Amino acid sequence: MKRFAILSTALCVMLSGCTTEQPLNDDTTPNIESGTPSESAADKPQAQAFVFKSGVLEIGDFDPYTIGDDIFDPCTEITQEEFTAAGFEEVEPVLEKYAGISGGLKSCFLTSQDGENSATISNNVANRPVIEDAYGTEERISTILPELYVYSPRFGTSTSCFAQVDTLRGGVAVIASGLEMTSSNESNCAKAQKVLENLFAAHSSGR
Repeated sequence: MKRFAILSTALCVMLSGCTTEQPLNDDTTPNIESGTPSESAADKPQAQAFVFKSGVLEIGDFDPYTIGDDIFDPCTEITQEEFTAAGFEEVEPVLEKYAGISGGLKSCFLTSQDGENSATISNNVANRPVIEDAYGTEERISTILPELYVYSPRFGTSTSCFAQVDTLRGGVAVIASGLEMTSSNESNCAKAQKVLENLFAAHSSGR
């Protein structure tokens, strides 16, 4: 299907952001004295998190070089009922023939109940600093999910846009894919952002 062909290309380009070599340890980094008092639990802001039946997915930084296999899989760790609560009536796995070029990323296509916010959700082993170096990122105003950011790997006539939030178990990305003759990059960024916000609004804590 055409949408999967466009999506698979987008996923393949997204993976190029993960090819940065692991940085060497910097011996000049100052050591933190063990006697420094730690911040009390009462002073710490409550961490934002997605809350699914499979567990709590805390928003925060992760190291793409050491995360290993403990990467959140949105297609298996979010139930159909949870997607439905966020406004998506159907979850369709990416076709096997296209999944092969996605480098192990887990992706599935979400059909929205209103038909206007259908998109693809995927995990990502690249965090914001890696993506920033590869493509640059764009700040988006989001009162629901302030940690959200978007980026647009450009290739050919694609207007695809990715909205992502980093978690302790890797990135969770929503891809709104399209071509110049059918959609603009700005409209796809707005769509990807809305899908991720809807998912967080339906299943979150710490707000």
